[in-house]
Amino acid sequence: MLGTKSHAWHAPCKGLRRIIKQNGLVMQQRSFFLLAVLFFGISTLSQAQEKARVSEQELQQQVQQWRGAPTQPGTSRPGTANAPTRTGRTRPYQRLNQALRYVGTYALTVDQLVMVAESFPSEEARFEILRTGYGGVVDPENWFYVYDVFSRLSLAMLLYDYVLHHEVVFADVPGHGTGGYQGLPDYSGYSFPVYQSYSGTVSNVCTTPISEPDFNYLLERIDRNVDDDQLLAQINQILQTQCLATSHMMKLALLLPLELDRLQFLKFGFDRVFDMDNYEAAQQVLDHAYYREDLLGYLHQYFGSVQGPCEVDGAYFSQIRQDVVNQTYRDRMLSKAKQYVQNECLSMDQQRTLVTLMTFESDKLLLMKFMYPYMTDPRRAHIFGNLLTYSSSQREWDDFLAGQ
Repeated sequence: MLGTKSHAWHAPCKGLRRIIKQNGLVMQQRSFFLLAVLFFGISTLSQAQEKARVSEQELQQQVQQWRGAPTQPGTSRPGTANAPTRTGRTRPYQRLNQALRYVGTYALTVDQLVMVAESFPSEEARFEILRTGYGGVVDPENWFYVYDVFSRLSLAMLLYDYVLHHEVVFADVPGHGTGGYQGLPDYSGYSFPVYQSYSGTVSNVCTTPISEPDFNYLLERIDRNVDDDQLLAQINQILQTQCLATSHMMKLALLLPLELDRLQFLKFGFDRVFDMDNYEAAQQVLDHAYYREDLLGYLHQYFGSVQGPCEVDGAYFSQIRQDVVNQTYRDRMLSKAKQYVQNECLSMDQQRTLVTLMTFESDKLLLMKFMYPYMTDPRRAHIFGNLLTYSSSQREWDDFLAGQ
C-alpha cells in the first residue's frame, strides 16, 4: 500500500522541505520518522464524516467578503480592551470567525482551503483557518502545499507539529457547525486554582467573588443551544455583572468553541478577576501554544509594568524619549537609545517605546538585538517582533531569538 502512494507522498513533502531549507535548517533522520507518522495521520483523515461540497463560484463570493479587513489579533494594554462581543463587530474577529465556521462546515479541497486562508493578511489568522479546516479536506494527500501560505517558519512548523499530534474531525468538535451546545464541558482534566484562602493581588473592581453555588447556578442557566454570538453575549453578561475568580473565568471560557474568542475573553476579564496572581492557570483552556504564549505575555506585560524589577518613572522616561528624538542623525539616535538601554533600568514597555522611535526598520532590528541582554524577561522577547513591518525583518528576529 505504501508503494502505491509513494509518488503522491514525496511530492508534497517538498513544500515543507523548501521552507525548512530556506531558513537554514536541515532535516534529521528523526524527521523522516515523523513524516511517516504524519502519513498515517493524513490517511486517517480520508475517513472523516462527509460534508457538503461547495462550488468555486460560491467560494469566490465568500472570499471577496473576507478580503480587505484587519485580522491581526489586538494588542491592547490590560484594562483598555473592548469587550469581546460579536454584535455589530467589524474588526478583527467577525470575518475570521465566519471563515472558521465556513471551513469547518464544508468539505474543501486543499486549494480551496488555501484560498480561504490567503484572503486574510495575518499569518496567525491563516494558521487558525488551516488548523480548523485540516480535518475536513477531501484531498489530504496534498496537505503539504498549505505551508506555502506562510513566510514565517515558526508558524509553518507550529502547524506541522499540530498536524502530527492531532487527528481531528471538525464535525466531532462540540459547539462548531450547527450542532449547538449539549451540556457543560468536561472539567475533570483541568486544575482550577483555589481562591477561598487567596491573599495575593486583588482587582480594584472585584474584592468579594461570587460563591460557588451561585456561580454554578448561573453556569447551568446559560443556554448553550444557541449560536456563537448569543453564547458570547450571555457569558459577557456574567463577566460584567459578577465578581469572578480565575476558576470561574476558565469554566466560562471553555464554553466558547473558538480559541480566538477564549483568548480575547480571558484578556478582557483579567483586570476584573479576584485572584489575579492565579490567572496564569487560565492558559490551560487554550490548546494552541501560540495563544497560551499570547496570554502569558499579556499577563507578564501587566505585572511587569505594575511591579516589575525595572522601570524609570514617567517624567524621567519622557526626558529620555525626547533626548533620543532630538538627535539630528539616525546613527546618533540609535547610539543614544543604546546608551539609555545600557545605563538605565528600563521596563520592556519602555524598551519597546525606544524601538518605535527609530525611523528605519534596520535600526529597529539593531536596537532590539542590542537590548536583548537587558530585557527583564527575555522569554517574552518575541513580542518585539510586532514592531517590525517587513516579514524578512520578523524572520531575522525569530532566527536571532532561536540562536539565544
